[in-house]
Amino acid sequence: MTLIADTYLTTDPAWPWSLPGVGVSALLGVALALAALTVWTYLGAHRATARRIAVVVVLRLLALAIAVVVVLRPSLARDEDDSTLASKLLLLVDVSESTNVTDEFNNLSRYEHARRLLTSAPVADLLKRLSSDRKIEIAYTMGADDVQPLEFPAKPAGKRTDIGAWLHELWQQHGREPNLRGLVLLTDGADNGARFAVLDKAGQFRGVCPIHTFGLGRTDTATASKDIAIDKIWAEPVTVHAKHKMTVKAALAAPGFEGAVLKVSAWIEDADGKSMKLFGAATSIDLRKVPDKIASFTDFAPDKDGEVKVTVKVEPLPGETNALNNEASTFVNVSKEGVSILWVESKLRLETRFATRDALSKDGRLRVEHMLRAGKEDWAELDKRRFDVIVIGDISAQRFSGGNPQVFDKIIDMVQTKGTGLLMLGGYDTFAAGGWHKTKLASLLPARIEQSAQVEAKVNVKPTAAGELYLLKLAFDPAKQKDLWATKLEDLDGMTTLGQRDSTSTLHATAETSAGKVYEIMVSGDRGAGRVMLFGGDTTHLGWRRSPEAVAAHETFWTQLMLWLAKREHIKGNLWVRPDTRRLDLGKNERLGFTVSFTKGAANVQETRFNAKIVGPRNLEMPVTILEEDNTFRGYWSNPKLPGEYRIMVEGEGIDDKKETVSGKDVARFMVYDEDRENQQPAANHDLLQKIAGASGGKFALAEERKLAQFLEELPPLVDANRAGSSRWPDWRRNPVSDAVRDQAAALWQSSALPCFLAFCTLLCVEWLLRRRWGMV
Repeated sequence: MTLIADTYLTTDPAWPWSLPGVGVSALLGVALALAALTVWTYLGAHRATARRIAVVVVLRLLALAIAVVVVLRPSLARDEDDSTLASKLLLLVDVSESTNVTDEFNNLSRYEHARRLLTSAPVADLLKRLSSDRKIEIAYTMGADDVQPLEFPAKPAGKRTDIGAWLHELWQQHGREPNLRGLVLLTDGADNGARFAVLDKAGQFRGVCPIHTFGLGRTDTATASKDIAIDKIWAEPVTVHAKHKMTVKAALAAPGFEGAVLKVSAWIEDADGKSMKLFGAATSIDLRKVPDKIASFTDFAPDKDGEVKVTVKVEPLPGETNALNNEASTFVNVSKEGVSILWVESKLRLETRFATRDALSKDGRLRVEHMLRAGKEDWAELDKRRFDVIVIGDISAQRFSGGNPQVFDKIIDMVQTKGTGLLMLGGYDTFAAGGWHKTKLASLLPARIEQSAQVEAKVNVKPTAAGELYLLKLAFDPAKQKDLWATKLEDLDGMTTLGQRDSTSTLHATAETSAGKVYEIMVSGDRGAGRVMLFGGDTTHLGWRRSPEAVAAHETFWTQLMLWLAKREHIKGNLWVRPDTRRLDLGKNERLGFTVSFTKGAANVQETRFNAKIVGPRNLEMPVTILEEDNTFRGYWSNPKLPGEYRIMVEGEGIDDKKETVSGKDVARFMVYDEDRENQQPAANHDLLQKIAGASGGKFALAEERKLAQFLEELPPLVDANRAGSSRWPDWRRNPVSDAVRDQAAALWQSSALPCFLAFCTLLCVEWLLRRRWGMV
C-alpha cells in the first residue's frame, strides 16, 4: 500500500514467522490464542469487576501487540534505484610465497596469473564501469600474513597464507558498513594460518557480505624440491646436574632424500657463553635404517650453573632447496646447587612414583635418577658419579649390591667422607627382612635394624619437637601446622619398625596404632660428613594425599627430607624461572607459559612483587604480568613477531619468615622459529575455497578471465533484496558502528528494539501492580 509517493509499509518477520505462506498466519493465530487465554483467565476472578478486567486485558493486549510488532518488524520503506545506490566491493589478492608456484597456463606463476587477470582489458574495464556507472567502490587489498592495501610487488614474499586472519581483519574493517556487495578472494586456498578458524570467520559474512572465491593454481601440483629440516629438538632431562649425563635428541625430516645418509652433529654452548663445542660424537644416520629419523647424542653436562644452549646441525646435501632449516637450537638448565638423588628399588612402587613424580619433580633443585634391580654393572661408575642423596627403597641387600659387597664400602665412604645423605625406607624387602642387618652398612644406621618387624595395622604419625624444627614442619603458620597433623594427614597403612635406636640418634616422629601401641618411625644420625635417616613408612601416598592441603604437605615433606639429607636445607634465597617449552612456532601463534619460584631455604617468600618482561630480537622489550595460580606463580606471553632468541627476565622482592626483605632475579631463554610451511605443500586447496564460499553465501569458480569477467558483469545484487534498494524507518537491523557499549545501545535505540522492550516491560509492570492493588494476584 502506497502512503506517500514511493513510500510503503513492509515487514521483515523473524524466523520462523518468516516462513513463506505460513509464518505470518501462524503468528496471528498464536496472538489471537494468547488474547483469548488472557480474557478467559480473568473471567470470574476474585474481586474482578468488568472495568478492572477490561483495564488488565487492554494492558496485556498492548504488551502482546508490542511483542508482535518486534517479531514482524514493520517499517516504512522508500524505493531507491539499486543501480545508483552507493555500495562497496572488497577484493583481495593472495601475495604469499605459495603463489610463486608456476602451475598456471603457459607456465605462469599463480601470482602473475592473478595480476594479469585484474589488469586484462575486459576485467579492468568492468571494474572501472562498476565504479563510475554503478557507484560501486572497489576496495583493493592483498593478503599473506595480514591484510594490506594492494600494491603489486615484484615477487610475493608472504610467509603465511593466513585466510582466517584475512577474513578477521576485513570483517573488523568493513563488517558493519552498509551496502557491501561482496568479497572477492583471488587465492590458491593453501591456508596454513593457525590464529583463526577459517570457516567460522567465513560464516560471519553470511547475510552481510558473501565471499566469492576464485581459485588459483592446480590441486594436483606436487613438490619437486628436496629439503632437510629439523622438526623438533629437545633435551633429556630438561634440568640436568653439572657433570651428569644428558641426552640431546632431534627429529629430522628429509622430503626428497628418503634413502640418504645424513651427517648430524650436536653442539653445546661453551663456558664463555659465546662459542659452541661438539657435544658427543658426530654421527651418520642412514634414513633407510632409522625409520623414526631421530638423532640422539649423549654426553656429560658442563661444569657450570645456569642455562646452556644446545644445537643440532645436519650437513647440507647437493640439490637441497633450503639449508637454513638444517639446524635448530634449544636450552637446557644445568644446576650445580641442586640435589642429585639416586633412588634404588626392586620395582617402581606407588610410594616411589608419588614421592618422585608428583613431589620431588616439581622442585627445580632436585633431580631423581631411578635404579631398578641393581646389578654389578650399575655400580661400576659409582666413584665417578656425584650423588647428594641415596635412597634405599623396598629392595633386599643382595639385589641392591648385585652380589658385590664392595658396593657397601663405597657407600660408607660416600656418606662419611663426601657428605652423601642416606635414606632407608620401610617395606617387605628392606631392613632385617631384606638382610640389611648382615651387611657392613648396618654399622652406619642409627638403629639396630635386626630387631625390625612389619606392623600391618594403621598407624598415626606424630612429629616430635625435633621433627617440627624443620623436617616435619609442613606449614609456616603454627595453627595450620597443628591442623595438618591433627586432621589432614591421615593414618599410614602399616609400617616397618626400626629397632632400638642408638644414643646419638635423633627421633623425629613416632607412630601410634589404634590400640595405643607407639613405635618410633623416623630416626636419624650424623655419620662423618653425612646424614643417615631411617623412615619406616611406605604408604604416605595413601594417607597424606586425600585433600589439597595434604597433597601440598606431602610434597613439602619429601622435598624437605631430600634437602636435609643433602645438607641443603639452608640454601640461600633464590628466584628461578622455568618456561613450559623452549621452542615456539612463529606461525602457530603459540602461547608461552612459565613458572616463577621464589624461596628462601625451604620456605616460600611472602608478599612477593615481580617485575617481568620478554626481551626479543633487536632488544624489543614486552612487559609480562605474573599472577598467583594454583599455589604457584605463573606468567603467559604470546604473539611473537620475529624468529630468534628471546629472554624471560624476572626480578622479585618479598618478605621471608624472619620478616626480612629478600630479592632475587633470573633469566630464562627460549627460541622462536619460523617453519617454512608455504613451500611444504605446493598444491592448491580449492576444496577449502568452495567451503568458504558456501559458508558465506557466495560462489566458487576457477580464476579464469572469462569467469571473473562474467561475475563482474552479472554482479549479484546486495544480499538483502528487500533492503538493498530502499531506505527504512525504523531500521530493525541497524548495525552498531563498533563494539563499544555506547554504540551498541545507540543502535538498539535507533532500530526501535530498545524502546519496544522498555514499553513492553512498563506495560507488564503496570498491569501487575494494578492486579496486586485490586487483590487479583
